[in-house]
Amino acid sequence: MTVDDERQHLADTDTDKIPMLAEGRCPHCGFAMNTQLDRFCPRCKQAPDAPAKKAGAQVPAAFDTLMPRVANPRAGLRLVGIAIVALLACMVVAASAILNNPHRRAVAAYQAGAQRHLAGDFTGAVDDYRRALQLDDTLSAPALMAGMACAKLGAPRSDRDELQTLLERARWGDTEALQNADAWFEQAIERCDRHPEAPTGDADLGDTTRVKSLAQSLQGVTAMVRVASATDAAKPDQAESWLEVARQHCEKAQQTDPSNEQARRLLEAISSR
Repeated sequence: MTVDDERQHLADTDTDKIPMLAEGRCPHCGFAMNTQLDRFCPRCKQAPDAPAKKAGAQVPAAFDTLMPRVANPRAGLRLVGIAIVALLACMVVAASAILNNPHRRAVAAYQAGAQRHLAGDFTGAVDDYRRALQLDDTLSAPALMAGMACAKLGAPRSDRDELQTLLERARWGDTEALQNADAWFEQAIERCDRHPEAPTGDADLGDTTRVKSLAQSLQGVTAMVRVASATDAAKPDQAESWLEVARQHCEKAQQTDPSNEQARRLLEAISSR
């Protein structure tokens, strides 16, 4: 149909039957149209005098371009599966890193040594303490406890009995246990000085200041054992020399940590001699 035919058709049509269009817009979708020339709306394809459809019954053709359909619904599921697998892989890596953390493994070795120590397995305890120090050289508590294990101190059995055993052996010239203990105590002090802010490995013992003070006071204890053995062996000069060594260790311990009661009692015992 030509434009002239269309105009003739409009001229022959009863204009009373054509609905009035506000500002030349489609009454169905509101699209601008020429009411004299367009018999159908260019967008919704309806005639202006067609019955109006219920709201929402028709989706505009342009909607498909605004909200494109998913080509493959299963693609989203595959992406979710890939994301879950990647997340699980990250969790495995993180867990492995935590479990293999040298500090964590060192603390675990230290705790194993403490269990052996309490059970009276002093040799096994020293091995575990040494392994803890190899895993984390910033720790100081394992060195302190290794010294106590060498002297067989700190177990449920009375420390007085163990000190008596050390005294008897020292009297006969066997001071290996005392020497080993002193070496570990000295190592604990050096570690505290080298890493003053590092965790000690044992929260119950406290910080490096506390561990250092305990190591110094324990050096005073081993020196007092030597004083006693020299006295029993009628060697007063040696006894006096070791007594001065014990005094120096205890004074250092109190200077490091004034709250160290062990060091205070040892100084009182030395002063009373």
